[in-house]
Amino acid sequence: MKAPAIVGSILTLVALVLGVLGITTISSSTTEVNVLGLELKASDLSEKQKGYMYLGSAVLLLAGGLYSLKSKS
Repeated sequence: MKAPAIVGSILTLVALVLGVLGITTISSSTTEVNVLGLELKASDLSEKQKGYMYLGSAVLLLAGGLYSLKSKS
């Protein structure tokens, strides 16, 4: 196995891990409570921003990993 293929595989795996971490961080940052028929939502904006940063990093790493896997040199 050549070095670009190994690097591409590692980048792709890290991207998948960061993507899952980002999705779980975003989904766990919002909480809903029903009180006497009223729905109250609480959101942690810093956690959402962190989740979006994870997702953005995952997209960039996935693109780099796929490019490395596709390159022939």
